[in-house]
Amino acid sequence: MRYVLGGSYYGLWSCSFTEMRLYKFVLIIFSALLLSVSQPWWFSFSPVFGKSAVVAQIVDIRKGEADRLLEQGIKQYQVSQFTAALQSWEQALKIYQEIQDRRGEGKVQGNLGAVFLGLEEILKLKLKADLVVLSACDTGRGRITGDGVIGLSRSLFIAGTPSVIVSLWAVPDAPTAELMTEFYKNLYKNKNRLDKAQALRMVMLKMKDKYSDSPRKWAAFTLIGESE
Repeated sequence: MRYVLGGSYYGLWSCSFTEMRLYKFVLIIFSALLLSVSQPWWFSFSPVFGKSAVVAQIVDIRKGEADRLLEQGIKQYQVSQFTAALQSWEQALKIYQEIQDRRGEGKVQGNLGAVFLGLEEILKLKLKADLVVLSACDTGRGRITGDGVIGLSRSLFIAGTPSVIVSLWAVPDAPTAELMTEFYKNLYKNKNRLDKAQALRMVMLKMKDKYSDSPRKWAAFTLIGESE
């Protein structure tokens, strides 16, 4: 079967059903390209693929970028890169607000609104604590200079703390919680018999027996400063 589409100088123009479907498809694509001139690029193919599906895909991509920036900021904060962490969180917050992700906004604002101490702020403190434990990841790292490593531990010493426990690499959550719980128990129950270094050593030996195949889970922590 053939269909008459119109006339021309040479007579009527007719086409088959298959040809008509092809012309219709070409017309749709051409219309989409015309729309792209005045609308954002992700709406260009909405007549073909559906606007809602394309927008949802774009939102997922943006959310993935915001999630990456959020985690990046956390890692930067853990290694004392405070300025870089703030920049990452601010970028993530902007994206979350753009895509109206309220949960993501809450996570970022929780980090930004937490008690945030930089090195200069710590130096201004007058600490009377006998021991400060920094049990997060890589808390023993810092900037290497001719005078040694400049990081959180040195700032805490200057602020008045005689002893600091830090981690030397990224530590897993569950084994770290277990190690710290046992450490505080040893320190409290045996405070007249064990000093800080001995209490830490005892719990690390216990963790070594439990996780003998994975030193990463128990060997990251070290005591800096006075042991008593």
